[in-house]
Amino acid sequence: MRGKVVMVTGAASGLGAACVELLLKQGATVVGLDRQSAPPPPRGSWIPLDLADVSAIGPAVRRAVEQHGRLDGLVNAAGVMDTRPFMQISPADFDKIFSVNVRAAFFVLQAAAEHMAHTGGGSAVLFSSTGGRVGRPLAAHYAASKAAMISLVKSTSVALADVGVRVNCVSPGLVETPMLQDIRRRRAAQGAPSADSVRHDWESRIPLGRLGSPSEVAEVVAFLVSDAASYVTGEDIGVHGGLETS
Repeated sequence: MRGKVVMVTGAASGLGAACVELLLKQGATVVGLDRQSAPPPPRGSWIPLDLADVSAIGPAVRRAVEQHGRLDGLVNAAGVMDTRPFMQISPADFDKIFSVNVRAAFFVLQAAAEHMAHTGGGSAVLFSSTGGRVGRPLAAHYAASKAAMISLVKSTSVALADVGVRVNCVSPGLVETPMLQDIRRRRAAQGAPSADSVRHDWESRIPLGRLGSPSEVAEVVAFLVSDAASYVTGEDIGVHGGLETS
C-alpha cells in the first residue's frame, strides 16, 4: 500500500476507524472523512463531511486530491442503521437510511472514481451487510439499502472497468461496533429480555460462536483495496463467521 492514497468515509469510529488503522499500518496515506471530528491520521489528512449533504461530496473529494496529488482507493464505511418493526417505519425513517446508505454512497463513488480514473485507476470498496443478503424483519429499510449496495457494485464494476477502477463490497455480519451495541440496547427496549440476551442469541446462531471484530473486516477491505486483488471486481464478500450458512 506504500505510495497509495486511500479515502475512508465513516473514519471516526467502528469499521471505518479499523480500516484507517490497518491501511496506515500497511503504508497507505489515508484521508479520513466523517461528520465527527477527529485528529488527522499520522500520514494523511482529515476532512469533515456530512454525507447526507451530497452537494459537499464533490468538493471534499477534490480537496483530498489537491492535498495529496492523487487518489488510489476509496473505502465507503459510512452508514446508518435503524431497527424497528416493518409497520412502524415512516417515510422519514426510510429516507434517512437511504440518504446515507445509498444516495451518498452512490455519489461518493462517482466523485472518487472520476479522480482515480485520472491517475491510472484504483479500487473502491463499499459496505453492504448480511442484512442485504438475507431477510431482516426488524430492519427492512436498512436491509433494502444494503441490497442496493450489492446491485450498485455489480453495475459500477462493469461501468468503470475500462478506466481501471475496480469496485467491490464487503458484507459484514454481527461485528462488535458502537452501532451494534446500540442495536442491542434498542432491541431490549423493544421487548428483548436484555441487551446481553440479544448478544447471546446472536452468538448462538453464528457457526463460529462469536461476534466479529472490526479488525477482521478491515483485513478483507485492505486486501480488496490493494494490488493483491488486482483481478477482483464486482464481488460481494461476506465477513460473518458463517452466519448465512446456519
